[in-house]
Parts: sequence; structure tokens; C-alpha cells
Amino acid sequence: MADILRADVVTQDLYEGKIRCIERALEKNRENTPKESHNVYYGLDNMALYNRFHRGQFILADVVFTLRKVLWEGEMFWIPNDAEEFITYEYENPWDFPDDVGIPLHL
Repeated sequence: MADILRADVVTQDLYEGKIRCIERALEKNRENTPKESHNVYYGLDNMALYNRFHRGQFILADVVFTLRKVLWEGEMFWIPNDAEEFITYEYENPWDFPDDVGIPLHL
């Protein structure tokens, strides 16, 4: 799609023609874009991670947004709105010790 748009824009002599090409592409893209959702998940390029989360569901948008800034070790970082809930999407019980704690993994 980007290559087609680029080719269309390049063939236009006038600036107004280039703008019209881009506006048509944006309108077509909006037709194929889903409406706003209350769920968040990684992009299509990361779908292999889908089975990694124990919940097997999308993250609620309120858990992630609005991001908030926190001070950690003298530096400011952006974190999810509900960071503790956010990590439960990756770890079933993030406050438990791992089963292999204390077992040497490399001899």
C-alpha cells in the first residue's frame, strides 16, 4: 500500500495533487481501521507472544493508560497506570518466588 501511495504522489506535479493523494489514502485506511477499543495488545509483529500471557486475553486499556511518571533510583520513568495489575498479565503471581530459586542453573 505504501509503495502504491508513493508512486501516486510522485506522479503528481502540483502540491495540491500530492495532498489529495495522501488524503484519499488516509480515508481508505480509516475504512479498514477498527474503532477504538477498551483493550490493548501487542502489534501484529508480536503476536507470537500471545500465548506467553497466562490470562490469554487482551489488557484492559485502563490498566495501561494514562501513563504516569514515577521516580525510581533518581530517574523519572513512564509506567502503566496500574503497574501492579499490568504485570499480572505476564506473571500468574508476580510476588511468588520462582520454583527454581536457589537451584544453580549453570555448573
